[in-house]
Amino acid sequence: MTIQVSSRRVALAAAGGLLAAMSLSGAAQAITDTVFKYTTAKTGYFGIDVMAMAPDRNNAANDYFIDWDGILSADGPNCFNAGVNLPNAATITRLSIWYASGAGSNPLVRLFRHTLADGTFSTVFAEVILDDSGTRKQRNLAITDDSLAKVNNAHYTYGFGICLGSNTALHGARITYTYNTAGD
Repeated sequence: MTIQVSSRRVALAAAGGLLAAMSLSGAAQAITDTVFKYTTAKTGYFGIDVMAMAPDRNNAANDYFIDWDGILSADGPNCFNAGVNLPNAATITRLSIWYASGAGSNPLVRLFRHTLADGTFSTVFAEVILDDSGTRKQRNLAITDDSLAKVNNAHYTYGFGICLGSNTALHGARITYTYNTAGD
């Protein structure tokens, strides 16, 4: 009796052996796992470009400028907001902003959490940055309230806000967070 082996059968046998070896070694766990949990926390970033900012009222809408070069500025004290979309169960660890603040105007930076059920909001972070240097700087602001730092997209939405004076410009912002799962 003669046994003929085709290259197709050899390839199928090799692929089957590889899949069996991977499943026994645990390397293929993500294929069947429904949690997708990492063994160590990962760091993620959510950037807020100045082009995502919207004025918070009519007066602000009449008196601001967003430059293609990444600069948001206003001629008077005006506030701007942007929605923030973070992964569910992530933990917010830091808010960083890039700004330039001149004499007599200091930016007010806020991060909000809005309750979907009743419309109330909590301030995750708020700070007035005292700086009259007029030079571009980065400021890292730590999130200290652990009860507000944990993202819960089932119950809350999130937003970023900044108020600028006539000698202040926003160049961008970034939220740093940690996460243990592959997503929502």
